[in-house]
Amino acid sequence: TASGSILRASKVKFEDVSGSGISSNEIEFKGTVGSVSGNTLVIGTRTVTLTSSTAFRRMTPSQIVVNAFLEVKGLLQSDGSVIAERISLED
Repeated sequence: TASGSILRASKVKFEDVSGSGISSNEIEFKGTVGSVSGNTLVIGTRTVTLTSSTAFRRMTPSQIVVNAFLEVKGLLQSDGSVIAERISLED
């Protein structure tokens, strides 16, 4: 939930997709869009980058606007940003 400019994630899930038993850098979270600039958006304090491979579920890219509540699944980068693999519009 959002409180002021602080985002409290209700769920952060790390998954092992390699089958090796070692946790990958995949992350999944929900939050409200704070800003959008081209292929970059900010959800809470996390920068999310969209690519040509980003899949959109229950939405189109034009629905990514400030105050939209989204679920993001992607690859966590070393700087804390996320490369989005999938974005879904949440109710």
